[in-house]
Amino acid sequence: PDKRALQAASAIGQRFALDTLRAVAGDPHYSCGQLIDHHLVRPEGDDYLFDHALIQEGVYASLLKDRRCRFHGRAAQWFAERDPVLHAEHLDRAEDTAAPQAYLVAAQFKASDYQFNQAVRLLGRGLAIADGSSDMFGLNVFQASVLLDLGSINESIRGYELALDYAADDGERCQAWLGLAAGMRIADRYEDALGILDKAEAVADANANAMANERAQIHHLRGNLYFPMGRIEECAA
Repeated sequence: PDKRALQAASAIGQRFALDTLRAVAGDPHYSCGQLIDHHLVRPEGDDYLFDHALIQEGVYASLLKDRRCRFHGRAAQWFAERDPVLHAEHLDRAEDTAAPQAYLVAAQFKASDYQFNQAVRLLGRGLAIADGSSDMFGLNVFQASVLLDLGSINESIRGYELALDYAADDGERCQAWLGLAAGMRIADRYEDALGILDKAEAVADANANAMANERAQIHHLRGNLYFPMGRIEECAA
């Protein structure tokens, strides 16, 4: 039991909580007494810490792939409702196909707290391991929106253009076109943006009942384009 717990702890990281260790090791009553007595870990506040980084690294390096993935899978389950970033990272290390979508959720969580640079890092990792069109679309379109918030306009435009390559239906294409037009507006590419909105409007009008929100966004964006062009009456309309 101590060996299994030590291996599970190495998969969690240098610092770990006892309830997390119990969940990952699959032993709800485990106590770290033996690990402390043998100077492998030590108490650190309410948590535990490996006595030296090399101990954690050495134990982790000794894990066979199947066991390592199993521990990370359990850790991902534990953090699913507690920490979206750790949930995504453990799914990644478990080589789980749900990891790219989890990175998107984690990035959305960070962006909602205005931690945009961390969101970009998480999205980058998600894109590096994604291989499905749906994952690629979601990650690219959200990364483009975060880059727009950061003021990286040209990078945002390229991101929306890339997202279009992975769009699976009219709704996703319209979403990417709206983001693209928003970036072009800031870049003073008014005519290009109006052309993009025309394409988006054709799609939205063809799906009028299902895409009322998109139609409203199209009109709003078009008004914001007309204003700096001096087309005031069209802006108001």
